[in-house]
Amino acid sequence: KLTHYQPVPDYEARDNPKWVLMRAIFEAWIKSSPVPVLLVPIPFFTFVEGDSDPSAYQARFRELAAETGCALHDPLPDLMSHSPEDRRRFRFQLDPHLTSEGHRAIAESLRDPVRHLLSECRTVEGAS
Repeated sequence: KLTHYQPVPDYEARDNPKWVLMRAIFEAWIKSSPVPVLLVPIPFFTFVEGDSDPSAYQARFRELAAETGCALHDPLPDLMSHSPEDRRRFRFQLDPHLTSEGHRAIAESLRDPVRHLLSECRTVEGAS
């Protein structure tokens, strides 16, 4: 079903100037954060609907997380685990923004990664 439409071509190459700028902003933010950072790239709906290949943006965010030491959670697999009918209800028909069902699905996807990160923070606080 892949249409080969790429909604975010700036993620295709590590050295794309637009990605380099975005990455620098993320790196500065992560470095300056006094608390652990959890990166959560919210996927465009062409990825959620299976019409586009997400591998480029996923690779860029995995590289960023690995090189900065921040946590990363990609909600796409969790969103894709829902039926096509449910996924269609995650966004408005004529608008790519999330509906309340879409927000709920993202929140459910974030439950375990946030719990894990909070648990790690509590463990570090208890050790110091």
